[in-house]
Amino acid sequence: MAAKNKRKAKRTPLNVAHPTPERISGHETRREGLATRIVPTIDTLRNRNRITEAEHKALGHYADQRCLAEGSPLKDSIGRLLHISGGERDYLPAAVISAQQQVRYLDGELGQLRSIAEAIAYENITLTEWVCRQGEGRIKCETIDGAKVCKPYADSKYYEYALLELRFAARRLISAIGGH
Repeated sequence: MAAKNKRKAKRTPLNVAHPTPERISGHETRREGLATRIVPTIDTLRNRNRITEAEHKALGHYADQRCLAEGSPLKDSIGRLLHISGGERDYLPAAVISAQQQVRYLDGELGQLRSIAEAIAYENITLTEWVCRQGEGRIKCETIDGAKVCKPYADSKYYEYALLELRFAARRLISAIGGH
């Protein structure tokens, strides 16, 4: 009896989709294995020494609390016990309730600076994009490798104003978090 030919099957190369130029415009990216990750705006600003470490921590805390406050209402162990014993039906974990209270407090402390803090820290848009949202920038379209790519542009004066507002917002967060 003849031996069978044991040949390994050919491996097909992985087809990795990269982010679109619009998605990464204005953002720094880093490779992690096969993935391309967008560096958060507040990390980029800190790395470029545009905000201090304390301002970065305050904005990061605000983003974390906002994310947790809007997070999935998964039940923790106490919620499961209440549900099993026939107690509360619509139960939110204590961490989510605490984060919602913290976000309401921080939003109150931020006042009118809430919009820039939320946009930059939580929504992760660039300062240039935020300036464009405020009507002080413009969108410039160009053709790159046969594809039309539109990017936001802002005058340096408006960019610096936006950075100043973000730093004021971060300082309000620092005082609110430190005193709360």
